[in-house]
Amino acid sequence: MTKGYSEATISVDQLEQAFEDLTDDFIAEKQDALEQLVRDVAEWGKTELRAKSPKRRSKGRHYASGWRVYFEEGIVSIVAEIGNDLKPGLTHLLEKGHVNKYGGRAPAIPHIDPVYRSILEHIDAGLS
Repeated sequence: MTKGYSEATISVDQLEQAFEDLTDDFIAEKQDALEQLVRDVAEWGKTELRAKSPKRRSKGRHYASGWRVYFEEGIVSIVAEIGNDLKPGLTHLLEKGHVNKYGGRAPAIPHIDPVYRSILEHIDAGLS
């Protein structure tokens, strides 16, 4: 017997409806599990970015503490976006490096791409 379901006797006419009910329940269960996985991994990614982002020693609100997660839910989908609210323009400059005001180059501090790759691995592991 399948978990959560009980045995029942049905007629041939009711077979189609019974099969639809079973598949709808199965799809809803899997969709809920996938949505929870996306939420959990996105929150974990935000925490990782806060930990791995470059930090300054000065007082005030900093780049590392600015990471936020935004969720956009559709009818059958969920999208999670992680972004930096405090200093959004700084993400590309820090990740890729940039020319400084004296003509030299500021070195890249890759901190977003490693977390992105870890997020993909976590989602892949959660799906299998």
